[in-house]
Amino acid sequence: MNFLHYFIDILFPQPIDIERIEKMTAEDFISEAPQALEQISADIVSIFNYKHPLVQKTLWELKYRGNNTLARLLADILYDEIIEYLADEALFSGFTDPLLIPIPLSSQRLQERGWNQTEMIATALQAKDRNRSFMLEKNILKKIRHTEAQTKLSKSKRLKNLKGCFAVLEPEKIKKRNIILLDDVTTTGSTILEAKTTLLKSGARNVIAFSIAH
Repeated sequence: MNFLHYFIDILFPQPIDIERIEKMTAEDFISEAPQALEQISADIVSIFNYKHPLVQKTLWELKYRGNNTLARLLADILYDEIIEYLADEALFSGFTDPLLIPIPLSSQRLQERGWNQTEMIATALQAKDRNRSFMLEKNILKKIRHTEAQTKLSKSKRLKNLKGCFAVLEPEKIKKRNIILLDDVTTTGSTILEAKTTLLKSGARNVIAFSIAH
């Protein structure tokens, strides 16, 4: 544990509520957390409304404490959503054999935090996917430029802030492939849009995105 996480634990000790959440099943969580009120676009699927305290608390715990129990819980919830989506899309648009790519962090942010919370969910999804409905690729999409936190910026500035921040390291691996992008929280969709644009320019066939909350 680095000094940042040490001081977070001192200033914000783990609340009892987190212990309750850790004991939840996917069904328990879904019954308490309201669904996302709207979708940003047809190809970005968000599951929950981020404004709900249960959702916020869970994602904060995952992001700042690297809680693997909650990563597995969110993967349990997300897996069924992805499989249902793939069943429909395979029939109607030929969206088959996708690569699962978590939105990467910059090397600076990864060093500060010690983990990528979205990658943690993606890893838990892969462990759950015994039918090999998708293939996890952690190292194809890279964030090559550190960016200012999106929450501090207007929508127009968010797009400018992210411009050119992603790169595809092995374009041959995504050529003509279907891709599922994964993020923890989607606000305006700017991050996913920039990542999607980068992947399509590098030869991807089609890109859809899932996030835990919006």
